[in-house]
Amino acid sequence: MIVRHLRLSLATASLCALIASAARAQEPAATTTAQQEPTATLSANSPADRAMKILTDDNMPIEERRVEILKIVNDNPNDAESWAAYGEALEKLGERDKALMAFQKATELNPKLYSPWQWLGILYKRGNPAPDYAKAEEAFRRAITEGAPRPSTLNELAVTLALQGKSKDAVAAWKQAIEADPEWGVLYNNLFKVATNLRDEKLCMEYFDRALHAKRFEESAVMQLGEYFIATGKNSRAVEIYNKATEAHPDNARIRYYYASALAADGKKNDARAEFNNAITIAKKSNEVSDVVQSAEWALFKLDNAKAEKDFQAARKLVFQPEVDWAKMKPDLEKAVKQLNPLIEKYPDFWNGYFVRGVAYRRLNEVALAEKDLQKVLSLHPDEPNATMELALMKRDQYDFAAAADFAEKAIALAPRDPMFAINGGLIMIEAGRCDRAWELYRISAKMVGEPNAAILRDQLEARCKQ
Repeated sequence: MIVRHLRLSLATASLCALIASAARAQEPAATTTAQQEPTATLSANSPADRAMKILTDDNMPIEERRVEILKIVNDNPNDAESWAAYGEALEKLGERDKALMAFQKATELNPKLYSPWQWLGILYKRGNPAPDYAKAEEAFRRAITEGAPRPSTLNELAVTLALQGKSKDAVAAWKQAIEADPEWGVLYNNLFKVATNLRDEKLCMEYFDRALHAKRFEESAVMQLGEYFIATGKNSRAVEIYNKATEAHPDNARIRYYYASALAADGKKNDARAEFNNAITIAKKSNEVSDVVQSAEWALFKLDNAKAEKDFQAARKLVFQPEVDWAKMKPDLEKAVKQLNPLIEKYPDFWNGYFVRGVAYRRLNEVALAEKDLQKVLSLHPDEPNATMELALMKRDQYDFAAAADFAEKAIALAPRDPMFAINGGLIMIEAGRCDRAWELYRISAKMVGEPNAAILRDQLEARCKQ
């Protein structure tokens, strides 16, 4: 699966800054909002021009757009650009198989049109039921030959090569993409991802300054390299990387957080405390990095309360187990609650403790106590997405689907890059009778993690929310 942007889980200091949890550390990011997905090359007043105007009319429901574009295709069955526009409409609806056929028809009618080749590459790479990277590679190469925008298409090609284990070829493609667009920060993130897997530190450092000063700076490129150094025990190198990054981007709260974490790993606790507090101060000025505040506060707590943090982790492990039979987990859940009680009593603002105990109570079917703890989390951190989603799931279990959907919408807004929130939110929307929103969340999650990983939502939609 390929993701465009994914919300970082700072508390776990994940190495893979833009990689969804279903694939962990395997795939580089495909695109960012700075680059556009392929669109047909249109002639003025052509059938395809009319089709694309319909396709981009956001005031028209997407299903209605599909119907109107199909009329144009039926009237102009030999117009490749119309078929390409129809394919895009089908793709937006999540109808991958039909979209594939539409794009294939476009390439048959006009093999010189690059956009359907690029779309074929994207769809083959996403896969349903499984990706076909060889076909994706072939399609991206053909798109480049026919004049597709080089940076975005080379990036897609490089991702596809990396997913096939062709790391050296992928590196070469990303180098070409960077030469074509040196200001696109995501290219450096992807290059560093593969280079660190190859342990090619020299290559990373060769491009580090360019990554740092790219106009469309991607913070994850810095974190990709910094966390690699920490993972390999080179904490002082990580400190050096993050120090340079904070000098170049002094108001970036997330980089400040990772700089502080590197300082802590390098044994510089006083400097780490100062930088964690700097991260909190900067983050509070922004509505987009509330997770930095929570994570930095938690890091400060760990620095000063090592034993309490150890006790908390022991309790947390009891609650978050792979066992799905909560009845069998009851002794562990009750033990976790007993372990958390004195911690919460001693540290009344310890929101992590309330959250884990709230989850334990929910699994013990102690609904009132669960809601009290989860609401306490939100009173301490109104923008905490996990507690918000837990409340959504709890309301779903109580068959209060309207309230569940409202909580789910808030959680998704707080963590728009989390694919599991989109999937769980979509399942809740089905229960609430909000099928259009459920389909929208399916398309969002499928783009982040791939259609196979979002299949649980798709199966429910096909059974209960036919379009």
